[in-house]
Amino acid sequence: MNNLLMIGMNFHTYEDEIIKCISEMGFSVDKITDQPNRTHGYGLLPVKIREQDTVLFLKKQLKHLNKSYDIVLVFVGRKLQKFFLEELRKRNPNAKFILYLWDDLARVKNYYEVKDCYDEIITFELEDALKLNLRFVPLYYMPEYCVRKTNKTYDLCTISSEHSDRIGIMRSLIKSNTDGMLFNFRILALWKSYIKYILSGRKKEDEKNGLLYTTKSATIPETAKLMSESRAILDIQHFSQKGLTNRTLEALGAGIKLVTTNEEVKYYDFYNP
Repeated sequence: MNNLLMIGMNFHTYEDEIIKCISEMGFSVDKITDQPNRTHGYGLLPVKIREQDTVLFLKKQLKHLNKSYDIVLVFVGRKLQKFFLEELRKRNPNAKFILYLWDDLARVKNYYEVKDCYDEIITFELEDALKLNLRFVPLYYMPEYCVRKTNKTYDLCTISSEHSDRIGIMRSLIKSNTDGMLFNFRILALWKSYIKYILSGRKKEDEKNGLLYTTKSATIPETAKLMSESRAILDIQHFSQKGLTNRTLEALGAGIKLVTTNEEVKYYDFYNP
Protein backbone atom coordinates (compact mmCIF):
# COMPACT_ATOMS: atom_id res chain seq x y z
CA MET A 1 0.00 0.00 0.00
CA ASN A 2 1.30 3.47 -0.92
CA ASN A 3 1.61 6.13 1.77
CA LEU A 4 0.31 9.67 1.25
CA LEU A 5 0.89 12.67 3.49
CA MET A 6 -1.81 15.30 3.23
CA ILE A 7 -1.02 18.80 4.52
CA GLY A 8 -4.26 20.71 4.92
CA MET A 9 -5.71 23.78 6.60
CA ASN A 10 -8.67 22.46 8.64
CA PHE A 11 -11.25 23.61 6.10
CA HIS A 12 -14.42 22.37 7.82
CA THR A 13 -14.82 18.63 7.02
CA TYR A 14 -13.99 18.87 3.31
CA GLU A 15 -10.54 17.44 3.95
CA ASP A 16 -12.05 14.44 5.76
CA GLU A 17 -14.04 13.63 2.62
CA ILE A 18 -10.89 13.91 0.49
CA ILE A 19 -9.03 11.56 2.84
CA LYS A 20 -11.90 9.09 2.58
CA CYS A 21 -11.80 9.16 -1.23
CA ILE A 22 -7.99 8.84 -1.36
CA SER A 23 -8.13 5.90 1.07
CA GLU A 24 -10.68 4.20 -1.19
CA MET A 25 -8.10 4.50 -4.00
CA GLY A 26 -5.75 2.31 -1.96
CA PHE A 27 -3.60 4.84 -0.11
CA SER A 28 -2.72 4.95 3.56
CA VAL A 29 -3.26 8.63 4.42
CA ASP A 30 -1.74 10.71 7.23
CA LYS A 31 -2.87 14.31 7.70
CA ILE A 32 -1.21 17.29 9.33
CA THR A 33 -1.95 21.02 9.15
CA ASP A 34 0.35 23.82 8.01
CA GLN A 35 -0.45 26.15 10.91
CA PRO A 36 -1.44 25.99 14.57
CA ASN A 37 -5.16 25.90 15.25
CA ARG A 38 -5.48 28.68 17.80
CA THR A 39 -8.39 30.57 19.38
CA HIS A 40 -10.19 33.57 17.87
CA GLY A 41 -7.92 35.99 19.75
CA TYR A 42 -4.81 34.53 18.11
CA GLY A 43 -5.12 36.88 15.14
CA LEU A 44 -4.77 39.88 17.44
CA LEU A 45 -1.19 38.92 18.36
CA PRO A 46 1.68 40.77 16.63
CA VAL A 47 2.70 39.27 13.26
CA LYS A 48 6.23 38.41 14.45
CA ILE A 49 4.92 36.37 17.38
CA ARG A 50 2.56 34.45 15.08
CA GLU A 51 5.39 33.81 12.59
CA GLN A 52 7.65 32.45 15.36
CA ASP A 53 4.79 30.30 16.60
CA THR A 54 4.33 28.86 13.09
CA VAL A 55 8.04 28.00 12.81
CA LEU A 56 7.93 26.16 16.16
CA PHE A 57 4.75 24.41 15.09
CA LEU A 58 6.28 23.21 11.79
CA LYS A 59 9.39 21.93 13.58
CA LYS A 60 7.15 20.01 15.96
CA GLN A 61 5.25 18.52 13.01
CA LEU A 62 8.54 17.29 11.51
CA LYS A 63 9.41 15.49 14.75
CA HIS A 64 6.23 13.42 14.50
CA LEU A 65 6.71 12.45 10.84
CA ASN A 66 8.64 9.19 11.05
CA LYS A 67 7.14 7.37 8.04
CA SER A 68 8.24 7.40 4.40
CA TYR A 69 5.73 8.71 1.84
CA ASP A 70 5.11 8.15 -1.87
CA ILE A 71 3.06 11.34 -2.28
CA VAL A 72 2.97 14.61 -0.34
CA LEU A 73 -0.25 16.47 -1.18
CA VAL A 74 -0.51 20.07 0.03
CA PHE A 75 -3.69 22.16 -0.01
CA VAL A 76 -2.77 25.87 -0.30
CA GLY A 77 0.05 25.59 2.28
CA ARG A 78 0.28 29.33 2.77
CA LYS A 79 2.07 28.89 6.10
CA LEU A 80 4.58 26.27 4.95
CA GLN A 81 8.19 27.40 4.92
CA LYS A 82 11.04 26.29 2.72
CA PHE A 83 13.02 24.62 5.55
CA PHE A 84 10.01 22.38 6.25
CA LEU A 85 9.50 21.26 2.64
CA GLU A 86 13.24 20.76 2.05
CA GLU A 87 13.56 18.58 5.17
CA LEU A 88 10.49 16.59 4.11
CA ARG A 89 12.04 16.10 0.65
CA LYS A 90 15.33 14.98 2.20
CA ARG A 91 13.47 12.30 4.16
CA ASN A 92 11.35 11.28 1.14
CA PRO A 93 13.59 11.70 -1.93
CA ASN A 94 11.37 9.58 -4.18
CA ALA A 95 8.04 11.13 -3.16
CA LYS A 96 5.99 13.24 -5.54
CA PHE A 97 5.19 16.65 -4.03
CA ILE A 98 1.91 18.16 -5.25
CA LEU A 99 0.47 21.58 -4.39
CA TYR A 100 -3.25 22.16 -4.97
CA LEU A 101 -4.07 25.86 -4.73
CA TRP A 102 -7.55 26.43 -3.30
CA ASP A 103 -6.87 30.14 -3.29
CA ASP A 104 -5.77 32.85 -5.70
CA LEU A 105 -2.04 33.44 -5.79
CA ALA A 106 -2.57 37.00 -4.55
CA ARG A 107 -3.55 35.44 -1.20
CA VAL A 108 -0.77 32.82 -1.07
CA LYS A 109 2.15 35.03 -0.09
CA ASN A 110 4.73 32.24 0.17
CA TYR A 111 4.09 30.80 -3.31
CA TYR A 112 7.18 32.10 -5.12
CA GLU A 113 9.40 31.21 -2.17
CA VAL A 114 8.34 27.54 -2.08
CA LYS A 115 7.04 26.71 -5.58
CA ASP A 116 10.29 24.96 -6.60
CA CYS A 117 9.75 22.46 -3.76
CA TYR A 118 6.86 20.89 -5.70
CA ASP A 119 6.87 18.48 -8.64
CA GLU A 120 3.38 19.50 -9.73
CA ILE A 121 1.23 22.55 -9.00
CA ILE A 122 -2.53 22.51 -9.55
CA THR A 123 -4.90 25.47 -9.21
CA PHE A 124 -8.66 25.99 -9.00
CA GLU A 125 -8.26 29.46 -10.53
CA LEU A 126 -8.55 29.55 -14.31
CA GLU A 127 -6.67 32.83 -14.78
CA ASP A 128 -3.70 31.66 -12.66
CA ALA A 129 -3.65 28.38 -14.62
CA LEU A 130 -3.46 30.20 -17.96
CA LYS A 131 -1.02 32.86 -16.78
CA LEU A 132 1.47 30.49 -15.11
CA ASN A 133 0.86 27.35 -17.20
CA LEU A 134 -0.44 25.40 -14.21
CA ARG A 135 -2.80 22.45 -14.34
CA PHE A 136 -6.42 23.58 -13.90
CA VAL A 137 -8.57 21.45 -11.57
CA PRO A 138 -11.87 23.06 -10.44
CA LEU A 139 -13.33 22.42 -7.01
CA TYR A 140 -16.07 19.88 -6.32
CA TYR A 141 -19.23 19.20 -4.35
CA MET A 142 -19.93 16.35 -1.97
CA PRO A 143 -22.84 13.87 -2.18
CA GLU A 144 -24.63 15.55 0.76
CA TYR A 145 -25.51 18.46 -1.52
CA CYS A 146 -27.41 16.32 -4.04
CA VAL A 147 -30.65 16.31 -2.01
CA ARG A 148 -33.48 17.77 -4.12
CA LYS A 149 -36.71 19.16 -2.61
CA THR A 150 -39.61 20.45 -4.66
CA ASN A 151 -41.20 22.48 -1.84
CA LYS A 152 -39.01 25.46 -1.08
CA THR A 153 -39.11 27.56 2.09
CA TYR A 154 -36.70 30.37 1.14
CA ASP A 155 -36.10 32.39 -1.99
CA LEU A 156 -32.43 33.13 -1.32
CA CYS A 157 -30.00 31.75 1.24
CA THR A 158 -26.33 31.89 2.08
CA ILE A 159 -23.98 30.50 4.70
CA SER A 160 -20.60 32.17 4.67
CA SER A 161 -17.78 33.46 6.80
CA GLU A 162 -17.30 37.16 7.46
CA HIS A 163 -14.97 39.04 5.15
CA SER A 164 -14.85 41.90 2.64
CA ASP A 165 -18.29 43.41 1.93
CA ARG A 166 -20.46 40.33 2.46
CA ILE A 167 -22.68 41.67 5.22
CA GLY A 168 -23.09 44.99 3.38
CA ILE A 169 -24.32 43.22 0.25
CA MET A 170 -26.75 41.12 2.30
CA ARG A 171 -28.17 44.21 3.98
CA SER A 172 -28.57 46.03 0.66
CA LEU A 173 -30.50 43.03 -0.73
CA ILE A 174 -32.75 43.07 2.35
CA LYS A 175 -33.29 46.82 1.97
CA SER A 176 -34.23 46.54 -1.71
CA ASN A 177 -36.59 43.59 -1.15
CA THR A 178 -40.00 44.95 -2.15
CA ASP A 179 -41.37 41.62 -3.42
CA GLY A 180 -41.70 39.89 -0.05
CA MET A 181 -38.90 37.43 -0.78
CA LEU A 182 -37.84 35.21 2.11
CA PHE A 183 -34.14 35.32 2.91
CA ASN A 184 -32.07 33.05 5.11
CA PHE A 185 -28.62 34.60 5.41
CA ARG A 186 -26.17 33.20 7.91
CA ILE A 187 -22.74 34.76 8.39
CA LEU A 188 -19.98 33.43 10.65
CA ALA A 189 -18.49 36.33 12.60
CA LEU A 190 -15.14 36.81 14.26
CA TRP A 191 -15.48 37.32 18.02
CA LYS A 192 -14.19 40.89 17.88
CA SER A 193 -16.76 41.82 15.22
CA TYR A 194 -19.52 39.92 17.00
CA ILE A 195 -19.06 41.87 20.23
CA LYS A 196 -19.22 45.15 18.30
CA TYR A 197 -22.32 43.87 16.50
CA ILE A 198 -24.14 43.00 19.74
CA LEU A 199 -23.32 46.44 21.15
CA SER A 200 -24.63 48.10 17.96
CA GLY A 201 -28.18 46.90 18.70
CA ARG A 202 -28.79 45.61 15.15
CA LYS A 203 -29.29 41.93 16.08
CA LYS A 204 -33.08 41.95 16.52
CA GLU A 205 -33.76 43.86 13.29
CA ASP A 206 -31.36 41.72 11.24
CA GLU A 207 -32.85 38.44 12.46
CA LYS A 208 -36.37 39.71 11.69
CA ASN A 209 -35.18 40.21 8.08
CA GLY A 210 -33.55 36.78 7.84
CA LEU A 211 -29.92 37.70 8.61
CA LEU A 212 -28.25 35.68 11.36
CA TYR A 213 -24.86 36.92 12.54
CA THR A 214 -23.30 34.15 14.59
CA THR A 215 -20.04 32.72 15.95
CA LYS A 216 -21.19 29.12 15.41
CA SER A 217 -20.09 27.34 12.23
CA ALA A 218 -22.68 25.44 10.24
CA THR A 219 -22.01 21.77 9.54
CA ILE A 220 -22.11 20.35 6.02
CA PRO A 221 -25.48 18.58 6.67
CA GLU A 222 -26.93 21.90 7.97
CA THR A 223 -25.67 23.77 4.90
CA ALA A 224 -26.94 21.09 2.51
CA LYS A 225 -30.37 21.13 4.20
CA LEU A 226 -30.66 24.92 3.92
CA MET A 227 -29.69 24.82 0.24
CA SER A 228 -32.27 22.09 -0.49
CA GLU A 229 -34.94 24.34 1.07
CA SER A 230 -33.99 27.38 -1.06
CA ARG A 231 -34.64 28.43 -4.64
CA ALA A 232 -31.25 30.11 -4.98
CA ILE A 233 -28.02 30.66 -3.06
CA LEU A 234 -26.04 33.87 -2.75
CA ASP A 235 -22.29 33.61 -3.36
CA ILE A 236 -20.04 36.58 -2.51
CA GLN A 237 -16.40 35.84 -3.26
CA HIS A 238 -13.46 37.58 -1.56
CA PHE A 239 -12.61 40.80 -3.42
CA SER A 240 -9.20 39.41 -4.50
CA GLN A 241 -10.57 36.00 -5.56
CA LYS A 242 -11.39 35.06 -9.13
CA GLY A 243 -11.57 31.28 -8.84
CA LEU A 244 -14.99 29.79 -8.16
CA THR A 245 -15.92 29.08 -4.55
CA ASN A 246 -16.99 25.67 -3.27
CA ARG A 247 -20.47 27.15 -2.87
CA THR A 248 -20.71 27.61 -6.66
CA LEU A 249 -20.09 23.90 -7.28
CA GLU A 250 -22.40 22.94 -4.40
CA ALA A 251 -25.21 24.89 -6.08
CA LEU A 252 -24.74 22.63 -9.10
CA GLY A 253 -24.98 19.56 -6.89
CA ALA A 254 -28.08 20.90 -5.16
CA GLY A 255 -29.70 21.83 -8.47
CA ILE A 256 -30.53 25.38 -7.37
CA LYS A 257 -29.87 28.75 -8.92
CA LEU A 258 -26.74 30.73 -8.10
CA VAL A 259 -26.61 34.47 -7.47
CA THR A 260 -22.95 35.47 -7.47
CA THR A 261 -20.72 38.54 -7.48
CA ASN A 262 -18.01 36.55 -9.31
CA GLU A 263 -18.07 37.44 -13.02
CA GLU A 264 -15.53 34.69 -13.79
CA VAL A 265 -18.44 32.23 -13.73
CA LYS A 266 -19.10 33.31 -17.34
CA TYR A 267 -16.02 31.39 -18.49
CA TYR A 268 -17.18 27.98 -17.24
CA ASP A 269 -19.03 25.44 -19.35
CA PHE A 270 -22.10 25.21 -17.08
CA TYR A 271 -22.85 28.95 -17.36
CA ASN A 272 -25.98 29.87 -19.29
CA PRO A 273 -26.32 33.58 -20.10
